[in-house]
Amino acid sequence: SDRVKYLLGHLQSHTPTSSVSINLIDWNLPPELRDWDVLWDYGALISLTDCVYRAMAEYGYVFIVDMDEFIVPREIIARHNTQALVDKIGDFKRPPINKSSDAFLFKNSFFCSEFNEGTNFDEKFDLFSTPYREDFLWSYKLRAKILVKTKEVVAVGHHRIHDWVKPGISYNTPVPEQVALLHHYRSCAGVNTGFSGLGPPVLKNKKVEDR
Repeated sequence: SDRVKYLLGHLQSHTPTSSVSINLIDWNLPPELRDWDVLWDYGALISLTDCVYRAMAEYGYVFIVDMDEFIVPREIIARHNTQALVDKIGDFKRPPINKSSDAFLFKNSFFCSEFNEGTNFDEKFDLFSTPYREDFLWSYKLRAKILVKTKEVVAVGHHRIHDWVKPGISYNTPVPEQVALLHHYRSCAGVNTGFSGLGPPVLKNKKVEDR
């Protein structure tokens, strides 16, 4: 959409003075593969895996999140880098015996605009004026997002890694919510809980101020 193009252009123009770098990839897909119902699912999986492969030579880890999602540490991290976060997770959660933590799953919680009076994310995406979230933390199997060790991944899933270089060793390690949480900022109208959205509406959940 025009609004997404404007946002991406704005971020790109501020690259020299910020830590945000935007790289747009032209897939040049044939017309028969441009159907949104196909791209929304399978196209996303391809793009996520492509992102990890492109980062593999330069970075040891990659975060898999959407633009309205933020992984927020809830413990003090000694150094402001990814390895320090990984080390902190290891203080609280270890993989099973003979397994390696090669991906980390962060529990989701919605910061619904409807829970925050006067908030409209379409008009102003202001995270710091959005203190209320649902009083609910989702399962690691539903809506979790990922931090992955790039060189151990074959294919990325939406919410976990399914294919590994060493499938008998690599492990999706769930991150305890006291260490870090996935903050998801959006309107929750029409969003249901449960597998495949078969549960009650998210807006039926109580709200709580995140601290």
